[in-house]
Amino acid sequence: MRVAEFKNWEGRVVDGRFRLQQYLGGSDHSAVFLTERTGHPGKAAIKLMAAESFSTSALDEDSQLSRWQACAELSHPNLMRILDFGRSSLDGTRFLYIVTEYAEEDLSQILPQRPLSVEEASGMLPPAAEAISFLHHTGFVHGHIKPSNVMAVNDQLKLSTDGLAKPGAQAHFHGPYDAPEVASAGVSQASDVWSLGAMLVAAFTQQAPATQKGSDIPALPQDLPPHLREIARQCLRVDPQKRCSIDDLVAQLNGSSSVTPSAVPVPAAAAVTVERPSAQPDARPARQPSTVPMDNLRRSPLRPVVILGIALTLLFAALVLARGSKPRPAAAPAMSTQAQPNPSPPAAPAESASPTSEGKGRVLRRVPPDISQHAVGTIRGTIKVAIRLSVNSAGEVTQARLKSARSRRYFATRSLDAARQWKFDPPQRNGHPVASQWILRFEFSSASTQDSATQIKP
Repeated sequence: MRVAEFKNWEGRVVDGRFRLQQYLGGSDHSAVFLTERTGHPGKAAIKLMAAESFSTSALDEDSQLSRWQACAELSHPNLMRILDFGRSSLDGTRFLYIVTEYAEEDLSQILPQRPLSVEEASGMLPPAAEAISFLHHTGFVHGHIKPSNVMAVNDQLKLSTDGLAKPGAQAHFHGPYDAPEVASAGVSQASDVWSLGAMLVAAFTQQAPATQKGSDIPALPQDLPPHLREIARQCLRVDPQKRCSIDDLVAQLNGSSSVTPSAVPVPAAAAVTVERPSAQPDARPARQPSTVPMDNLRRSPLRPVVILGIALTLLFAALVLARGSKPRPAAAPAMSTQAQPNPSPPAAPAESASPTSEGKGRVLRRVPPDISQHAVGTIRGTIKVAIRLSVNSAGEVTQARLKSARSRRYFATRSLDAARQWKFDPPQRNGHPVASQWILRFEFSSASTQDSATQIKP
């Protein structure tokens, strides 16, 4: 079918349940529409794949449906959720359909407009690598890592899931982000690593790297920062046996790897900042990340270009804040809350009611982050989030910024949401309450959430 024919299906209903709303894109064999699920508020996307396309591939219809069934059971914060799937037909055309979360935009919409900044590229790697590692440990490979499959869902980076495969599966075609061996050997964990490295290079050059005859790795851009260049070198080895594993890469991003002696640990970026520090020039001014405020995005004509950029503008602010931090006084006592799907904020004051001492404030109300039970299940070890708070003389939080540089996006965002609701008894100066600054720390484990607050000013 042609694209024009697919567009004519707007307004039709698939399987008696999914109305095809706006046509979002597609090819001669597939089309994606905006849709909604009955009884579920919010947007979703439905992809229709012509049944005839499966007759020429190694995967038949039943096998594809079985694979989607297995993929629908996977759950990770950085993977698109599969909501439904099945068979249907319209105007005599049979097709398979799959319903997923709706992504506001993807990386392929940004790169034609501009390359990513160093901070954005550094921020993209940790969530993508963690999602790929999760897939590899569950027996899947992604097989299609490329800019169009790196998506933003509610300002959270997610990888597509409709094309997941088992190692060794043959690719329908060999694209520019595929490893050299995919055409003959099929997809593998090593080919996913290559594709992630190729996408990293494309973030700076706006195109996938080309292999060079007689060279073990493709040409890398000269202005690629050393830590990102080293990662690209490890991922883009022509010989798949010489590539780093995705777990090695995740360890490097977490700053804990010694597997590859030449590797430079990459500071993983936290997810979202409330305010970005100013007066810190980018070493590459032509590639400054977007500074359009989040509340202006919906009316900005460049919204598809800037949302993912802002969501990924992470590392720079965290490093600046880290340099500006001072020695910590004794922290307020930590409180442990058992991890619950929907914790509710405690209403009672968490500290004693004794008068505030001169120059010292205290915590009046603690609000634990709202962490889903599923997210708790993904925790391995301890996840730490540090937040710098500005508190006015009334004890209310006026500003919250991430201080830690190695926080997972989901937990960082939830921690910021909670931190803004904390309440303080302000410190006193000459008998009058004054503004203050605090460092708030959350530590998440599979068993509990710990928090502590440290006053750093005055």
